[in-house]
Amino acid sequence: MAANTFMSVDEVANELGVFKSYAYKIVQMGLMTMRTKDPNDFDS
Repeated sequence: MAANTFMSVDEVANELGVFKSYAYKIVQMGLMTMRTKDPNDFDS
C-alpha cells in the first residue's frame, strides 16, 4: 500500500503552530505554485 504523502489543513496548522485559517492560506499558495510550475524546469 502506498504511503500517505498529503497532510490535512489541521495537520499543517499543528506542525507549523499556526491557526487553521492561516494554514489553509499556506496550502492554497502551495497548490497554486505547484499548478504553475513547469515540470521540466529542474533549476528551481
